[in-house]
Amino acid sequence: MLEYVLFLIREDQMEDDMRSSMIRTQSEIGKIFIAQGTLVIASLRAFRNRFAESISPGEVDLIFSAAERETAERFEGALKDAHEKGVLKGAQRRANNFKATVASGKVDMAFNLVNQRADKYATKVAAAKVTAINESTRKTLNEMITRGFREGVSHTAMERAIRNRFHEFQAGKPQKHIKSRAHLVTVTEYRDAYEEGHHQMAQEMMHEGFIVEKYWQTSEDDVVSDGCAENQDYGWIKEDDLFPSGNQHSPRFPGCRCNTLHRIREA
Repeated sequence: MLEYVLFLIREDQMEDDMRSSMIRTQSEIGKIFIAQGTLVIASLRAFRNRFAESISPGEVDLIFSAAERETAERFEGALKDAHEKGVLKGAQRRANNFKATVASGKVDMAFNLVNQRADKYATKVAAAKVTAINESTRKTLNEMITRGFREGVSHTAMERAIRNRFHEFQAGKPQKHIKSRAHLVTVTEYRDAYEEGHHQMAQEMMHEGFIVEKYWQTSEDDVVSDGCAENQDYGWIKEDDLFPSGNQHSPRFPGCRCNTLHRIREA
């Protein structure tokens, strides 16, 4: 029971630890979405004279590609900063937890190794994350334009719909506990980074000869997904094993509210 109570405190602490950084990141990502929408509309105007006829999938890709190129560096910078800060804060929190059981000198050495690799890790992850987010945006845009042709939407109406959709990315409400897509991206990336910091810290302690186990903790309410519930029901497992969903740690999907608990003992 004591471990569980401490874990709930740590869950709340994640938001407290990262709150100011998350607010800045969400604002920046929202601005990036608005910039992308503006660039998409500018590219779409090249097709104004034949908009009522058709635009091929390849041309839709071209319409978004300019927005993707123009915002790539800014987007990757925002996510790199989020992942580097998240990993380090998550590792530091887990290090503090481990010090209740393990000599602080060994824990500090493990944290230093995580710290040394944080920049390289964040750079690699940010590029992949931006690619995935942009692909989702591209798919949404393709569906909007294709549906517009089918329904006979005018060029002006399509511009308005695209502007509104990118505004929703910045300030809409895609989920009950998520305020906007910008919020969704921010929450997901920080949680992923924070949990990765826990994972990297646990791995380093294993390299020091300790036995580390983990447990998937859901929010235990009526909206927990079946996959997350199955992970929790799996119980305590070795740190280097995967949960039934195939995840090393939470989150399992964008907006996932789960956390990963650790316990450590000497071999």
